[in-house]
Amino acid sequence: MEEHPTHGGSLRVFAQRTDTGKHPRTERVGELLRREASCGISSAAHYIGFQEKTNKVKDDFIRFLLDAKRDGKTVAAYGAAAKGIR
Repeated sequence: MEEHPTHGGSLRVFAQRTDTGKHPRTERVGELLRREASCGISSAAHYIGFQEKTNKVKDDFIRFLLDAKRDGKTVAAYGAAAKGIR
């Protein structure tokens, strides 16, 4: 596993079929797992309310666009990461 700054932080994960051998977990993987655990992302409680939060961001943005249109304003540009639109 390697960490990269691309798109605000990305992981490159190396994997292999189990019938071709097995590599031990590296310290980088262990460190990432510890950081994730310390943030609480391995618990279901961390994700409670996530859908509501994302809906609010979307609704606020749509409201902004509608208000701008109603007020005769123009939105000149909007950007979103290409990999964030799946």
